[in-house]
Amino acid sequence: MSDKIMDWAGEKVERDDCMPCTKHPDCFACVEGCCTALRMPDGRQSKKKPVSACGFYLPVDKAKESAKRGYQRLKKLGRKDLIDKYANSLIATGAMDEEIQEAALQAESFERFREANYSEQLEKAMEEAAGIEKLLSPVGA
Repeated sequence: MSDKIMDWAGEKVERDDCMPCTKHPDCFACVEGCCTALRMPDGRQSKKKPVSACGFYLPVDKAKESAKRGYQRLKKLGRKDLIDKYANSLIATGAMDEEIQEAALQAESFERFREANYSEQLEKAMEEAAGIEKLLSPVGA
């Protein structure tokens, strides 16, 4: 039975493939005491030793800033293909938080407009229907 953990970018990884890490609990790659950046797949976990010095170490807040800068660069370059490819990771790392919040506000605003516009259209249709009824009713009725 496999024991999977979720890495920082929202992907499931085998716990047994990850190196143990207790040196940097504040690192973006450290999940439940395992380094999800340093993996040893194919059963080599028996040779694992705890991570002592890691070139991947980056505190979560710095990793979020870096992900956001990367996302902004992809946007500036117009690389929608890469944004689409890495959307789940960009969302999981918080790089797209501002855009997601803005989209939610726009959707909410559109919904209010749609409801208001629908009400106006309904009132106008009812007025027109009343006018048609007057035209169609017999004279003197």
